[in-house]
Amino acid sequence: MPAPSPHWVFFRDHGSGGGRERAPALDGADRPPDAGYVTSVEATGATIRTESRWLNAVSVLATPPALAAIRAMPFVAEVLPVAMGRRAGTENATPSAAVHGRSVAPSSPGAEGGDVADAGASYPQLARIGIPEAHALGYHGEGVVIGVLDTGFALEHEALRRTRVVAARDFVQGDDDVRNDPRRLPRDTPRQNDHGTQVLSLLAAYDPGRMIGAAYGASFLLAKTERTDVERPFEEDLWCAGLEWVEGQGANIATTSITFDDWYRVRQRDGRTAVTTRMASIAWERGLLLVNAAGNYGPGASTIGAPADAPYVLAAGATDVAGRLAAFSSRGPTGDGRVKPDVVAPGTGVVVVDPKGRTGYARNGGTSFSAPLVAGVAALVIEAHPDWSPEAVREAITMSADRADRPASDYGWGMVDARAAILFPFLEGVVRDRDRGVAIAEATIAWERVGDVAGAGWAAPGDGAPRGATRADSGGAYTIPSVPPGAYRLSVTADGYEPETIGPFDIPPNARGVDVALRRAR
Repeated sequence: MPAPSPHWVFFRDHGSGGGRERAPALDGADRPPDAGYVTSVEATGATIRTESRWLNAVSVLATPPALAAIRAMPFVAEVLPVAMGRRAGTENATPSAAVHGRSVAPSSPGAEGGDVADAGASYPQLARIGIPEAHALGYHGEGVVIGVLDTGFALEHEALRRTRVVAARDFVQGDDDVRNDPRRLPRDTPRQNDHGTQVLSLLAAYDPGRMIGAAYGASFLLAKTERTDVERPFEEDLWCAGLEWVEGQGANIATTSITFDDWYRVRQRDGRTAVTTRMASIAWERGLLLVNAAGNYGPGASTIGAPADAPYVLAAGATDVAGRLAAFSSRGPTGDGRVKPDVVAPGTGVVVVDPKGRTGYARNGGTSFSAPLVAGVAALVIEAHPDWSPEAVREAITMSADRADRPASDYGWGMVDARAAILFPFLEGVVRDRDRGVAIAEATIAWERVGDVAGAGWAAPGDGAPRGATRADSGGAYTIPSVPPGAYRLSVTADGYEPETIGPFDIPPNARGVDVALRRAR
């Protein structure tokens, strides 16, 4: 008897509903697969593994004869193998040396003195992506719900005890306990939840002096979607079920460190073919922003895995803390020629909790760990702008990154910056004395839009006025946040100095370093 294998079965329509529809007004993506269709599939001897409302499909474990019978059914549109996925982590966690605290001081002009915790050894990875400045502005993720799909989670570590968990679901064992459970089948291995716990810590940790997560004030939905008890990658149907659940529970953001490239060729990583890519696009349409690891298959070109190839997924590549791209970080372009990854964040030697104990810390690497840092940035942007759509949030994050003016399929749009994304789009710089080089405090900076950027059609909710004025702080620094797209000219004045006009400057992307030198009046 041929061995059964996992396959997706996609239906042509939702049929009559078979009594399974929850309400006539539900759209297709909210209706479960037709009960009669599912029963007919089961009658071939196939075992139903999962059902997907969004895909109007079921995944089955079926023998070749059963698959042949299923393909012949008139209501079946497509039968595909369930792809295998791999975690985008290098799995080289090592205990860190003694952790020394380092105070995080606000560095942004005009920063309000919010809750600025001592991030300890995790400070460099946060500082690289503008998290300390965003925390200093008072944003920590409060009111934002983040879904995390991974191997499992343990919350006993001292840094995770205050984590707010809205709900949890184990899609491997079919219960609500996402911790290790060696008593049920399939049995969890002793280290089953290590990876998920480390990923979660980059978002949720709060242990001042040792480690601070990027969005520790957020609430979390924890989905255990990966088996590690067998020496094989896990399967995409569990991930799809987890993503549906996370969206249904009200998540604003989902982050996952899995990529699927099992049988998908490069040309099929085109933003529309892979099952997980289709799911990611549906999630986007339903208002869920997905951050996904780009993968660890670099440095070759077109090594991006699914669903990171989806057009609106924020695919995260990895750098070291200094900002140099990691050799393993997957590159684009996608199968249809688009730039990927979208952005990068630290993903080598990052500080995470050591899941083998309750007090230790470790370092690990991979795009697995870049993705939650990017998700943390997204959470802070959503907190700051709760009226923004996922499209506006994504645009602010990519267009405020440090290579937004020259995106390419290695760094994407560049290193994310939480503060810059929150203030996006902005102009900022420093006003100085032209001869002495000293800062001029209280200088007045007036801005006025003088023309539109050619082809600019982007506008963020909450855009400021196309003209106005602000003052430089005691260090001569100024920031003009949330300016509408266009070309701007600045007029700068200060007591005892001749006025100066500079520009125009095209917005977006953000215009950093727009410094002004004033000459003393004669």
